[in-house]
Amino acid sequence: QPTFTTSFDGIWIENNKIYGVDRCGILVWTSAGPGSRSDFLPGLIPAQNVTVRGNELSDVGGDAILIMGTNAPLVEKNVVRRACKKSGHPDLQGSGYASNNSAAIWFHHCIDGIIQYNQVYDCKKQQHNNDGMSFDFDYNCERCIAQYNYSHGNEGGLILIMNTATDNIVRYNISENDQSHVLFLTGNKSENNVVYNNTFYIDHGSAYVLPGATLKNNIFMAAGTGVMNFQEVSRGTFSHNCYAGNWSGYLPNETGKITHDPLFSDPGNGDEHGENLAAYALASGSPCRNAGVIIFNNGGLDILGNEVTRTNLPNMGAVQN
Repeated sequence: QPTFTTSFDGIWIENNKIYGVDRCGILVWTSAGPGSRSDFLPGLIPAQNVTVRGNELSDVGGDAILIMGTNAPLVEKNVVRRACKKSGHPDLQGSGYASNNSAAIWFHHCIDGIIQYNQVYDCKKQQHNNDGMSFDFDYNCERCIAQYNYSHGNEGGLILIMNTATDNIVRYNISENDQSHVLFLTGNKSENNVVYNNTFYIDHGSAYVLPGATLKNNIFMAAGTGVMNFQEVSRGTFSHNCYAGNWSGYLPNETGKITHDPLFSDPGNGDEHGENLAAYALASGSPCRNAGVIIFNNGGLDILGNEVTRTNLPNMGAVQN
């Protein structure tokens, strides 16, 4: 097998506008990474000092931003509209159009990466695309964090965490009217991925949770004609989550579970550009106020910049107002 003594060090992709790209908007790819896949080889040199910030990407055929084989990448303050438009389309089967599966922003074989303060909306999920979500920690991602993101109207949900991804965190994100597998956590709970203090809201369509992780302090609300459900509840570990509104099937049996309306301030109106995320603040009489469990290494701030307590019980959800 080949060995390389060079890699990328210092990639800065900032403030670009990318429209109408047929396959991938921004791609940083090295073949270094943990694990045993033949295309990602242990012992090679991963990229480092990679920053993707402040870009606008619209009408992308496949992935909007994809980072592979990188240590500590930072992807923040990007706006993605209508990605994954072609991946998995029936007319492209057998055409050589690379992978069927794509997502808006994702890491593959990355360690200590951060995806934060991004807005992703209206991504597609074509017939043969199993993904179509806003974010993804894919094979062999370790200790990565997705936080402070606003995701809405995406046909593939908020995030995928693949099996072999370990010790990753998803926190303080708001998902509004994302559909399909709104949380697609395909690994095992022993891989120590944790999803806490996120807010999930739908008022139409359907969304489900595949819970191969630990879920704490989240709010899931299915209002209006929206319906949510769990698949394979036994794959998850649960504590102090709220499941409100229209649910089909069984809910997890957990400590601190709430099934009442969380009393959001203005649900469904987070705004196209995320300028009204206080819509998911909790009213004074909300049963989700101070109903979470303390998480000590909690990042310190919520999605609106409010302090997150380490001494008193926090709110459920992404907003600690």
